[in-house]
Amino acid sequence: MNSILKEDLENIYENIKDSAEKFNGSNIFITGCCGFLGYYFLKFFNTYKAELKIKSIVAVDNFQVGKPAWLENLLNDGNIELAEFDIVDGDLSKIKDIIDSDFVKLETPNDQFFGAVCMSYIKK
Repeated sequence: MNSILKEDLENIYENIKDSAEKFNGSNIFITGCCGFLGYYFLKFFNTYKAELKIKSIVAVDNFQVGKPAWLENLLNDGNIELAEFDIVDGDLSKIKDIIDSDFVKLETPNDQFFGAVCMSYIKK
């Protein structure tokens, strides 16, 4: 991992460490996992999975621009489930075998930014 990314992830962890118990036993669902923010979310949660006591990480993307080379390395490096899915379609039942329907949205991009592809969900 390059030094800038490592420092960024460490800073993020330091800033949320006091509320880390919120992630205890959680399932994390990340859409747009191949984008910039999706990469950071995946890398962060995978790196701090043990410290945050995260149960699972599920990542989806429509792979409209292909699968980046780093994705395979990250998948081999951690315990991440990956699915091809277009979040704009909006029908999560299509990946029901991977997630449950009662995930709670933690963060989402501005709804006016149609097609924005990075959301995180958490389920306990």
